[in-house]
Amino acid sequence: MKTQTHTGRALRLAVASILAVGVGAISVNSYAGTNTANLNVTAEIQEACAVSTTAVAFSYYDPVNANLATALHTTGTVLTTCTLGATGTALLDQGQNGTGTLEAPVRFMKTGAGGPTELLGYQLYSEAEDTTVWGGTIATGKAIATGTGLQTSLTVYGTIAAGQNKSVGSYTDTVVVTIDFT
Repeated sequence: MKTQTHTGRALRLAVASILAVGVGAISVNSYAGTNTANLNVTAEIQEACAVSTTAVAFSYYDPVNANLATALHTTGTVLTTCTLGATGTALLDQGQNGTGTLEAPVRFMKTGAGGPTELLGYQLYSEAEDTTVWGGTIATGKAIATGTGLQTSLTVYGTIAAGQNKSVGSYTDTVVVTIDFT
């Protein structure tokens, strides 16, 4: 009988242990809770434009015949691709050889490669009638189309005034284009 009592006691102890572990495991899970929090995700898209240009490339300027009394005209372009809804103004500075102010630039192309340095006056306008100089301020710049994500084009009208008797050579200038979002 002692063997059975010992076995019975061992069996009861084993069952009690299993129940205790099971209840303990269940009670741990029953006390575990959940907490939640919001994770905010944000982004901001600012007004931006990709800008490129096609040159204002004048043909040959002839100060003694064709352009003695007639100005030489040509065009170039400012190409912009802007974020959706972006609005701004395209500004043109005086150029590397220019004088005056950003509001009233006086522009010159320059030569000097192997010869005397000379300046040939020219101007850039925002319309074909050559009445509004395209400058480097909000008041003298040209509004760009509201951004659509697609490329848009602004025409730059260039003019070399008649009768500028200058030396033979190639004349160049570089004008900086800036898009202002104010």
